Order: sequence, then C-alpha cells, then structure tokens
Amino acid sequence: MNYRLFLTKAFACLFFASGLVQADTDLLDKVNRDLSSGHIVVVYQMLNDDTASEQYADWAYYLNDFASSNSPLYKFYSTDVAFNNRLVENGLDITDSYTLFLKKDALSFFYEGVVVESLVYLAVQAHYSEEDFLPVYRAFIPDEVTVKLD
Repeated sequence: MNYRLFLTKAFACLFFASGLVQADTDLLDKVNRDLSSGHIVVVYQMLNDDTASEQYADWAYYLNDFASSNSPLYKFYSTDVAFNNRLVENGLDITDSYTLFLKKDALSFFYEGVVVESLVYLAVQAHYSEEDFLPVYRAFIPDEVTVKLD
C-alpha cells in the first residue's frame, strides 16, 4: 500500500471514529435544527464502500481535510433513506454518490458523483463565507439547487 493511501485510510478512520459523521432516523430534523442554528450542513452519499480503493481514499481525504478545517461552522452527515426520499421529492437524482451543501436563506449546491477535488469544497466555502470568489472556482462550484426539507 502506498504511503498516501495509508495516510488517507488513517484519516478516514479518525474522521468516522470522531463522530463528525452522524446518521440516524432523525436526519431531517437534525439538518433543519443545524440550519436554524446558523450552521452550514453537508450531507453526502458515498456508494463506493471499498475502503481500499483509491477513489474512496481520495474522497475520504478531501472530506476529512475540509471537515477538520471548518468545524464547528459546518455539520457533516451521511445520508439516510428518509433524507434521500426528500431529495427525490425535490427532483434530485440520488442514484449515484453525491454531496449536498445547505445553508439557511442561501443557495444549496448539489455535487453529483464523488468529490475527489478539494476545489469543490473551497468554491462552496468561498461562496458561503462571501470570501473572494476566485475565477478558478467557477469550474468547481456544484450545481445550484432548491431543496425544501420541511
């Protein structure tokens, strides 16, 4: 196993063991509470459960890196059936892996597929924090979507 893959697996274990990833039957309620409290919420679905794959390692590394740099402002959750059903009701295609970024009274962003590029996270962060939105971010900002959770 190469060193990068080893480190990524180690970070993934820490991320998942740290409690940053939360999922239960009340995910919709948690997300709504977090949004009302001013948090930015990231909900994801990762269908590749092969933790030895390079795709999984890259995904876990970038998600961990972003989460460790941005908590406590951001809340991160793995999706559940009820949440996915609500997304389908909102017209989103959840048949693949995805990442959804939500902020109260702001645009939501939906990334279909597996995020394996840190610039996706940085583009959303720049948008939500009203930092300088660098021209390079335009290529990485996910699709704007309207999501009604309640």
